[in-house]
Amino acid sequence: MNKYMLRKIQLAVLALFVAVSMTACDSDDDGAASGSLAIHTVYQHTKKSTTRVIEKARLGTMIRLEGTGLATVREIYCNGYPATLNLNYVTPTSVIFRIPSKAPVGSECDPEVANTIRVVTLGGECTILFLIQDEAPSVSRLSHTLPNPGEIITIYGSRLREIQQVNLPGGVAVMGDGIVEEDEDGEFIRVRIPEDYADEVGGAIEVVSANGIAYSRNYFNRRKHIVNSKFYAEDSDGFQTSNNYCDDCQSGSHGYYGWGSNVATDLTETIPATGDGHKSTDNAKFGNRYGAIPGDSESGALPATVPVLSGSDNAYDTGALGRAIFNGCACYTRIIGLTKELGEEAITTATPLSKLAIQFDVYVPTKWSSGRIAYVAVDGGPDYMSSYHPWLVTTASGKEVVPVEMKGWETVTLPLESFPAFVGETVLYLQKAAASGEWTYQSFITFYNDQVAGAPAPTEISNFCFYFQNLRIVPYEQPEAPDEDEEEEA
Repeated sequence: MNKYMLRKIQLAVLALFVAVSMTACDSDDDGAASGSLAIHTVYQHTKKSTTRVIEKARLGTMIRLEGTGLATVREIYCNGYPATLNLNYVTPTSVIFRIPSKAPVGSECDPEVANTIRVVTLGGECTILFLIQDEAPSVSRLSHTLPNPGEIITIYGSRLREIQQVNLPGGVAVMGDGIVEEDEDGEFIRVRIPEDYADEVGGAIEVVSANGIAYSRNYFNRRKHIVNSKFYAEDSDGFQTSNNYCDDCQSGSHGYYGWGSNVATDLTETIPATGDGHKSTDNAKFGNRYGAIPGDSESGALPATVPVLSGSDNAYDTGALGRAIFNGCACYTRIIGLTKELGEEAITTATPLSKLAIQFDVYVPTKWSSGRIAYVAVDGGPDYMSSYHPWLVTTASGKEVVPVEMKGWETVTLPLESFPAFVGETVLYLQKAAASGEWTYQSFITFYNDQVAGAPAPTEISNFCFYFQNLRIVPYEQPEAPDEDEEEEA
């Protein structure tokens, strides 16, 4: 029996105890108005419903207790934590309050008071069993979406606690020792990819916890969505494409050429060579190939000092550290119909760009806290560009610089609607734009050490180089987690 099913049984048993615990409690008749103190029923009390009987609720949920002897309620405790009480919501037969969002749950709670609501009146008190759950978990991003078998990925989000199992696309469950680490603040978990995990199936990762289910976006393991793996002059990848917008795309020739300035391509040495970080991806179809900026075809990567772009520099046209250039139109055509074979909704020319994202993998071996890796989808100006600068972190107090030190490759995800020109557009617009740009068909990956919005002034970077591989266009939708309460009601 796996941990997920065991937890279901535990919850069912607790629900039974909850049902039988709502009986009369100790009270002093002089202080308990309108009968002896007793809690008979707990109701959900939200905009969704005020009449549904419940046996569990999450932190922050508004509930209503109904019973007798409640007129003089003065204190309520949830898992031993005091709830805010408004006496306007107290009557002889009911009391309405919100379960405190800071009440301890799970392993953080004293076992003596776990899953209890204690009601204190002027004449006595009453304690009932009631399952109190943390807020549902959520997943915000993944460290790498094309990991090699045996590697450890980090799943970031919130309330990622008491994890029971992680389900990978294809129905592969990771449990037990496969869940390597849980952050005590619930901000991430680390999960080992099974050695025999197949790379044919892509989709969303499902995280199952004691407090609910969460999903990543459906962009994990999308190897079939790679449209440029090697960034090399003869990089056709064996794909043939066709559309009505450019001859190169129609014939398939030069569809994935790679060239540019200050760039090395078709590199094959596994990096990083040591450590437990993500290594450059090696797979049967594409091999282990990647590019580097700055660099050249003879020497490979050439780490260099990167000066700050001055105010007179035109970052888009002349300020790039280097460029890996390829035929974007062919790449954007490659995705048409790609997901149909996977049993999903096919990507067509009418697919909204809000449902898609650009992904590629990068590795920066030195500490990084200035500048940005940029992807230019169409050579038509800054509105067709989106950037990656993970060192600039949003906190409760605003933007903060946290230098990045990568232990291995990480996946860059740029939603296509993060490009100003693509807001509200479809794949058809993307194809046409790529085929009619100032420099027809060109797209490129580059680096600018210029001012990033919301960040301090940029600084010179020493011994800098970044590596990149596996350009892909992936679905960008997040499945909705099931509402356990609604499931039970149905």
